[in-house]
Amino acid sequence: MHHVVHRRAVLSAAAGLAGAAGLVSAAGCSSAPRKRRPQAAADVSPSAEAGVKRRGAAAAEALVARYDATLRAHPPVRAAVAPLRAEAARHAKAFGGRVPAATASVSASASASASASPPAGGGTRPAVPADPKAALRALASQAQSASDARLADVGPAGPQLARLTASVAASWAGHAELLGKAAQ
Repeated sequence: MHHVVHRRAVLSAAAGLAGAAGLVSAAGCSSAPRKRRPQAAADVSPSAEAGVKRRGAAAAEALVARYDATLRAHPPVRAAVAPLRAEAARHAKAFGGRVPAATASVSASASASASASPPAGGGTRPAVPADPKAALRALASQAQSASDARLADVGPAGPQLARLTASVAASWAGHAELLGKAAQ
């Protein structure tokens, strides 16, 4: 039995996320003094920055691989997943990573996907739940975990990389929210 993610669920999730983003940005505005001074670029270790970039690229590449595997297993979720996959691919590139180009068709047969090249980084393809809604929940979980890990990487990064890392973390938290709503 195939479960279909309805366009209305995706649009509803997008509208909810836009409202939540407005609340988050308003909550971030405060007249309270900052307790922590931003780290000066001179205070940042080049090896710490390299580690932040490497972990960011690896997380983005893994997320793209999960998106690709989900698109191959469940073509009907394309409307919800494809834009997020494209965004995660841009994140990987921003961190210096590499991702394969998006496939033109996600309805390739299982034999074609089995013979296709492995994901960037040479790893194995992630397992995808058979149920489309469970697959979307698995994507949401991975996006949220990746977001949390990027937030932990903001501290050791210099100002420019910290902004990128925080922006990507916020984006992936949004992915998790959208995917969770689409899975309902």
